[in-house]
Formats: sequence, C-alpha cells, structure tokens
Amino acid sequence: MLPEQTAQAAVDLKTELFMPIHWGAFKLAFHPWKDPAERVARKSNELGIPVVIPQIGEPLMPTSYVDPEVLSFLYAIAEQIPVTWTETTLFSEKWLMGWR
Repeated sequence: MLPEQTAQAAVDLKTELFMPIHWGAFKLAFHPWKDPAERVARKSNELGIPVVIPQIGEPLMPTSYVDPEVLSFLYAIAEQIPVTWTETTLFSEKWLMGWR
C-alpha cells in the first residue's frame, strides 16, 4: 500500500486519528528515508484527517491521543486474554501499567 493509499484507507475507515507504521524500520528502498512519512502527512493534510508520525525511536503515549473510554474498553478486553507469563510479558505488563 502506498502512503497516499494509507491516508485514504484511514478516511474510508472513518478513523479520527491514525498512525502509519513500518515506514522507517529498514533501508530497503531507493527513495529517501522520510519520503513515505512526508507523503502520508501531505495526503492526510489534503484529506483533512489527523495523523501521528513520531520520530523514529520517540516514545508515544496513547493516552495523549486516545479517548479514555476507548482505552478503558481495550484494557478490559486485554485483561480477559489468557497470557503465558514469561520474563518478557512481565516486563511488558509493568511497562503497560505505567500507561494507565
């Protein structure tokens, strides 16, 4: 999917805000590094849909962007999902708890 198609998909899905992902992880293309992010930002602006594009490595706290009722709903669903506890999930759970 091209960056412009991604922005259009966000409109088609009637999102209030979207964040494109997988655009700067690896240098596999011939275009400049930030080209996909710049293109999706331009198209989003043209379509009038808010987009969040953090700098690579920049922490993003969803509570800054997501309605608290939506977060509560997602946390309630997450608590019902069975988890096999490992050192990784324990770390992730502590990290996630910091977001609440």
